[in-house]
Amino acid sequence: MTGSPTSRDATTLGGDVEEVAAVTYVMAAIGVGGIAALLWKALAPQRPVARSVLAPDDDPEFLRGLNRKRQQPGDES
Repeated sequence: MTGSPTSRDATTLGGDVEEVAAVTYVMAAIGVGGIAALLWKALAPQRPVARSVLAPDDDPEFLRGLNRKRQQPGDES
């Protein structure tokens, strides 16, 4: 578009309205995406904590079972 700056129609802050609208939409999309990510983290169901795999000599339940077997009278195995 040629002509003097006063003959331009629809200018805002030195830029075209379409440019300002495009930047506004992009910033709004980034903001909505950020808020959605934060809500997802805050409201998503919690995953159960996975138990780490224990070797038999590190598993307290296994060791208790061995102690019970060892203390039972009459078992000569």
